[in-house]
Parts: sequence; C-alpha cells; structure tokens
Amino acid sequence: MKAALKDHELVPEANVEHACVKDLIAQVKLAEPDGEMSDARVKVMGEFVKHHVKEEQTEMGGARSPPSPSLPALWSLGQRMRKVAMIMLQLDSR
Repeated sequence: MKAALKDHELVPEANVEHACVKDLIAQVKLAEPDGEMSDARVKVMGEFVKHHVKEEQTEMGGARSPPSPSLPALWSLGQRMRKVAMIMLQLDSR
C-alpha cells in the first residue's frame, strides 16, 4: 500500500475518482428520480465505484494484504453507508 501511495499517478487518479462520485451523488440528489439522466448517473456512479475498488484491491495491494480496520474506520464506513442508504431511500420515495 505504501508503495502505491508513492506512485504519482495513482493518488491523483483516486482523488479525481472520489470527486467524480461526490459530484454524481450531488447530481442524483437534485435530479428527478424517474428520468433517464438520473438512471444514467446512478449507473455511472456504480461503475466508478466498482472500478475504484478494483484498483484499490489490485494496484494498491488491498486484495493481497488487507489492513485490519480500526474502530474509527469502521464507524466512518458505517456513516458513509448510512448516507448512501438515505440517498437511495429518498430516490425510492420520489
């Protein structure tokens, strides 16, 4: 993982991917839930996330040597998952 963080291409690319997903989440929140654009944004967001996770697991060594998550990391993950669930529930209720 440390070697991957020294890779001057992976870290900026990861930051761009994070920003894109955050932007798509904001767009989905504002979009009409039944529109084609909303469906497309959700699909693209899912593809970005899958791609990003795959990169983290392969190129950054996550799949070979996963770190043990700390309690604060697990708490943070739970908070993010809760936010995504709330977004999805809001989309379903529109």
